[in-house]
Amino acid sequence: MAHGDPVFWSINILDVPRAKRFFNSLFDWTYSDPGPSGAVRIDGMLGSMHPSDVRNPATIWIRTEQMPDIVERVRNAGGRATDIIETPQGITSTIVEPDGVRLALSWGDHDAPPVQASSVDGGLAAWSVESTSAQRSAEFLGELFQWSVRAIGDDVYVIDDRPLRAIIKQADVPSEPRLCFSASDPSLDQVIARLGGELSLPVAYEDKPIVTARDDQGYLFDIQSKPS
Repeated sequence: MAHGDPVFWSINILDVPRAKRFFNSLFDWTYSDPGPSGAVRIDGMLGSMHPSDVRNPATIWIRTEQMPDIVERVRNAGGRATDIIETPQGITSTIVEPDGVRLALSWGDHDAPPVQASSVDGGLAAWSVESTSAQRSAEFLGELFQWSVRAIGDDVYVIDDRPLRAIIKQADVPSEPRLCFSASDPSLDQVIARLGGELSLPVAYEDKPIVTARDDQGYLFDIQSKPS
């Protein structure tokens, strides 16, 4: 696993049991038993659900052995970074780069595998984020994490030299990271509506149709359709 690889992701949600029911109905996810905080791991994935009063669509943890340097560079560029803290899993910090992209940093078990893109139904296909300047964010984060970044449209950039694809888009207001799951069920819109959620019109990035969905608690996520 290399510097800049995604190592874990989490869904931060108001009501975890309710979210479990929604995503189990949608993708047949199963879960570990809740921990002391109420968080659950999603079986077969490097991801989890965490109860949170602050509705952040997702947190993406990025591996780096250069954490003190990354924190200093973000702060010197006008961004924000929390102090580095120790956890049972290693050390961590959260950064917000100057144009609003928020990522978590992680350094611990360097032999652990990175998050891999999955094309199975309900598997994590990619993640995306919105920035007030997609070009500046793409260049800044690409330099920080040694990502290969390329433009794929007007103010849209992709990182696809890592095990998990990422998209940086332009927006008036920066967004938290958003997860994109694979799906092939043509009736998924009906399932989401039956569960109390909503589905938007699709957009396409390099022939990959993506729709934005909202669960019954207002949690935003994306769905990438694939051949059935």
